Amino acid sequence: MDWFKFESRIRKVIKELVEPTVNRSKEVEQDTKKLKQHVESLLKREDQSELNIQKLLKKNVGYDEITIQFRSLDQQFKLFE
Repeated sequence: MDWFKFESRIRKVIKELVEPTVNRSKEVEQDTKKLKQHVESLLKREDQSELNIQKLLKKNVGYDEITIQFRSLDQQFKLFE
């Protein structure tokens, strides 16, 4: 038996067995990178949404204060009538 041919055949068989796993591993790695980017994008959007909500809540507090002052003024005007 020629050892060189035998070794070449063994290498070929091993390559055929391992190659699909390596290819799948590369695909999984690419998918993982895409998912990571998507998650990072979603987290940025969530942070921006939270900032927008905080801004709106601050505006509402301001509007509430104005409303309270208007009601107070309205009551004072009613007392003078």
